[in-house]
Amino acid sequence: TKTHRYRGRAYRDTFVGTDAVDFLIASGLANTRRGAEAVGRALMEQYHLFEHVTNDRPFKDDYYFYRFVEPMKGHTSVSSLKSDMSN
Repeated sequence: TKTHRYRGRAYRDTFVGTDAVDFLIASGLANTRRGAEAVGRALMEQYHLFEHVTNDRPFKDDYYFYRFVEPMKGHTSVSSLKSDMSN
């Protein structure tokens, strides 16, 4: 995460949706950008792992800013989260 700026406003400790999609694919949680967007929505809506900075947008493979809101609910790695999501 880092500080991103949009229209003169700074959003600290945030990440961009497109970067998250890249990560989800690279980590093996999804095979396609569309699939990664669906995984990202699940992580946001079901696991409440992160939220849009203004809380008014769903997760998208786009230049939107998100921030983590809770720990990974007992998950210490991507593999443990991946295992939980497949059940």
